[in-house]
Amino acid sequence: MSQGPTTGVTTAELKHAPLSDDSPKTLKVGSPGFLIPFAIALVVIAAAWLGLQGIVRSTGPWAIQAAQKGLAASGLPSADRAALTLEIERLNVALQGETVKVQSAVSGVDGLLKEPLIPQLLLQDVMDRRLDESGLDESARANGRATLTKFASYVDAGILNYGHGIKVLGPLTTVGDDGAPPELDDAGLVELVTRATKEIELVTPARLAGVKLKTVSRQGLLDGYRTRIDGILAK
Repeated sequence: MSQGPTTGVTTAELKHAPLSDDSPKTLKVGSPGFLIPFAIALVVIAAAWLGLQGIVRSTGPWAIQAAQKGLAASGLPSADRAALTLEIERLNVALQGETVKVQSAVSGVDGLLKEPLIPQLLLQDVMDRRLDESGLDESARANGRATLTKFASYVDAGILNYGHGIKVLGPLTTVGDDGAPPELDDAGLVELVTRATKEIELVTPARLAGVKLKTVSRQGLLDGYRTRIDGILAK
């Protein structure tokens, strides 16, 4: 059988043949080909870092604005809004003076907007004012206070949470353009107390085992938040 023409280059010669000019080359550290892309990478990393720092710095003012808007739309009595606004302003001053970390300021705002402080204060307003001003008889008012006192103590102990508070408050969490919540008629107050009763009844004895309940008060809630801000500013 005849064989085709050969190229005249053996396999061994191909293994040791020099690379052509278009073959990829390894860049040596310190060479211009290495330093240029390395410098570009550093610039990109620096830009990303500065951008991240800018976001972090702007997070503080955003959080303060969120707190201010949240209070304006909270439906809380004016005295409560004024007390909490004062604490947020303390955070704002410290943030602008760079005497508090951004993360700490955000934590202070979270304590206002993400924890059940506002729902708890709204419940206190129901107990302290709305029930007294209602047309309900004394027995119904006393039952309402007792039920909401127990519900508030469950929330304070962490047995119930922010979501439960919002559910019980119902229409009181919807405020008008002026920041004032709707006034509840007697039927609305009875429904609110009924919702609280149902949430309490769902709590099992096992959840209450070993839990020390305490009575929650409006002043105690405001003092607790002020103490929290004191701690943040003292760091």
